[in-house]
Parts: sequence; structure tokens; C-alpha cells
Amino acid sequence: METFEESIEIHAPADSCYWCWHDFPFFAKLMHNIKSVYRVRDNVWEWTLVGPQGDESVWEFMLVRDVPDQQICWKSIRGPEMDMTAEIDFMPVHADLTRVAIKIRLDSPENPIGHLLKGLYGISEREIQQILETFRDTMESILEECQSSSVYRGSPANLRDSQESLRG
Repeated sequence: METFEESIEIHAPADSCYWCWHDFPFFAKLMHNIKSVYRVRDNVWEWTLVGPQGDESVWEFMLVRDVPDQQICWKSIRGPEMDMTAEIDFMPVHADLTRVAIKIRLDSPENPIGHLLKGLYGISEREIQQILETFRDTMESILEECQSSSVYRGSPANLRDSQESLRG
């Protein structure tokens, strides 16, 4: 089993970071290897990943812990022969600064198939850091754009409506 842990500070309130991360289809915009994410049923999401050769792999993840504004955890329940769990913590440093920490565990069989899967769909500390940096840049950009527009109402609860109005 491999465990990867990374974190980053984001100039945004913890509840805004949590909400944006909790919008799982948004991951297709953040991560180059995710083609799509959609809800299958309560707490179960299907993720379509694209490997380096353009091959697609479908995984199902179950949301196993969801503490609003604090933590999101999920685990794979269907997909390639590799189990994955993830924990995302949102820790307020102060009102407008949040530390977002990720812990990902990958468990794949120790055989040629397992090694191939790790190479195709595995993850590295550098990739996790890139995801966090993209998330930070996107999050800070969204908040800046919303706060400078007339559609933002000053509350993280209104962030989604403000963002959709700007895209309109």
C-alpha cells in the first residue's frame, strides 16, 4: 500500500473550499486525466479516467465521510484492480485562509497487472501537488471574480450561484 500526503494554503474561507471540492464533476476541469464525474446514486459517483495512451477506465467511488466545511472522504468500490481511499481536510488558518490537506492510499496487487495499473492510473506526490495548486488558483480566481462582481452576495453559501451567474 502506498500513501501520499500533500497540503496547500488557499486564500479562501474553509466552507468555500469545502463546497468547491465537494462539487465532484468540477474535478474534470481540475485534473487532466479525468474525463467526467457524475452521481450514480446517493453517495456513489462514477469517475471516468483517461490513461496516457487514451484508454479509459471507469471507477466508482463511495463517499464514506462528509463533514461539512471540514472533511470529505471516499473509497473506490468498483474499477481496476486497485483500491483507493482519499481524505481531504479543510482547516481554517483564519477567516480567509484555509489549509487543504489530502491523504490518498493506493493498494494494488503485487503482480504485473498491479504494476501496470499503478503506472497507468497511479498517482504521485507531484501530481497531487499539481492538483492542489490548480485547485488553489481556480478557487482564488473564482472568489476574486465573484467578489468584484455585483452577483456575489458575500457568503460562501452564495458562491455557487454567483459562479453560475458569471458563466451565464
